[in-house]
Amino acid sequence: MYRGTTPTFTFTLPFDCAEISALNLCFAQQGQIVLEKALSDCAVAGNTLRVTLKEAETLLFQAQKGMVEMQLRVGCGEARLVSKVMRMTVDDILKDGCLL
Repeated sequence: MYRGTTPTFTFTLPFDCAEISALNLCFAQQGQIVLEKALSDCAVAGNTLRVTLKEAETLLFQAQKGMVEMQLRVGCGEARLVSKVMRMTVDDILKDGCLL
């Protein structure tokens, strides 16, 4: 993932996403939570869940601090499910900040 971009993350779940009653998508770097997304931030269709990060949100990550870890937690009624921790590199940009 490049800083200052607007990546979309797509998750294919083994059930209909309409069953989800609670959701937390967490992004961490060096053991610290940097960004969290909720169900209201996601687009759902069938068993597919999509979330797009904003430009300013990806600028919160630092290339010098190493990998970003991402984990999805969902609630379906009383059931709670969690994904494996996914890791991705963060690539820097030459000019920092949002495009005007």
